[in-house]
Amino acid sequence: MGERFGRDSVWENHLISEIMETDAELQAVLEEQTIPLSQLLNMKPGMQILFPQKTQGSLPVTLQSSQTPLFEGHLGQSGGKAAVKIDQRLVPDDSPHTHSPSEPHAYD
Repeated sequence: MGERFGRDSVWENHLISEIMETDAELQAVLEEQTIPLSQLLNMKPGMQILFPQKTQGSLPVTLQSSQTPLFEGHLGQSGGKAAVKIDQRLVPDDSPHTHSPSEPHAYD
């Protein structure tokens, strides 16, 4: 009952429209480092973790969602707030359904 053969383009377009409005969590990862569990368990407020990345110039950033790297870029600022300028897309842009994003924001 209610089964149909073939494609229902109205339903597909509605589903795509709803999916495009879904919120996705995005993380900006500055650096990752593997440390011994014993060091992690001994950490206390005020302790520092040193990363090999130099602080001169803009810092490289990986933008990811659900631990899936999506973009690489560099940390900067725009309008007095932290911003990431995207340098490279890490996932293929060959989806049959494309979304036209608004104009990119200015990057200082």
